[in-house]
Amino acid sequence: MDLENVEVENTEVVKSAEGTADAGAPPVLETPAYTPNTKFKVMGQEKAFDDFLTPVIKDAETEKKIRELYEKSHGLESVKGDREQLRAKLSEIEPTYKELTNHLGRAQKAIEIGDYDTLGESLGINEQTVLKWAHHLMMRNEMPEDQKRLHSQNRESQRRLEQLEAEREQWTQQQSSYAVERKEMELAGTMSRPDVAQAVQQYDSGMGYAGAFRDAVINYGKAMSVSGQDISAEAAVDGVLKQMRAINPSFGVIGQVNRNIVTPSNKATIPNIQGTGTSPIKQKVKSLDDLRKLARSYQEE
Repeated sequence: MDLENVEVENTEVVKSAEGTADAGAPPVLETPAYTPNTKFKVMGQEKAFDDFLTPVIKDAETEKKIRELYEKSHGLESVKGDREQLRAKLSEIEPTYKELTNHLGRAQKAIEIGDYDTLGESLGINEQTVLKWAHHLMMRNEMPEDQKRLHSQNRESQRRLEQLEAEREQWTQQQSSYAVERKEMELAGTMSRPDVAQAVQQYDSGMGYAGAFRDAVINYGKAMSVSGQDISAEAAVDGVLKQMRAINPSFGVIGQVNRNIVTPSNKATIPNIQGTGTSPIKQKVKSLDDLRKLARSYQEE
């Protein structure tokens, strides 16, 4: 038997089989590249990742880890800012508090030693006021017993009325604060809806700063309040959207994502499963500085 002829025949059989397999192969759908959402929110304000991190994000897990790092970092910055504001307010109040404490201390000491001149100076009471009070005490002491009891009841009613007024004012402030917090939560929830988030991003991008859409909604709500209408946060958002879509009907409309279909070639291919698809973020990252170093190393490669 001629070995060369056998080898040629085997080769032709293999090629024929390969051609048949290629002809019956189904179309190959190319998986689109992962498009990360680089937006995140801290204290109701929308922010974004640094641009150099976009090529690093290859999957949802990586995006989640980066978002957690940014939220923690910016959250701490917000807390630091609140602490600085509190310190500034305390610095303003401290001189007044110290002065008041000194006056009260002098007054207390003056009462103990019977120094009424110093007492009057410490409390800002002039002699005319003292004389009027002394006259009032004399008149009260000369009252009949039934009038004294009536006077005491009136004084107690007056104290109770003042206490109730203070409690009412405190309750009003608490209700006002609660209403503001509730509106803030409602606004944040409405703006995070998919049908609104696109409009928020488009509006902020057009105005050139994050939070522009939120400011527009708040101004719309204030305008309605001036006209006597206390509308919800959702109604305010809808109002702004209607205004914008009256100018541009496609404003904030969510577009459809197209998938790329690649026509297969006639050549048999072997998928490359080795690759370098390992995300660099899987290394241990504990801060934004570590994240930036990884991004630089990724770009250098």
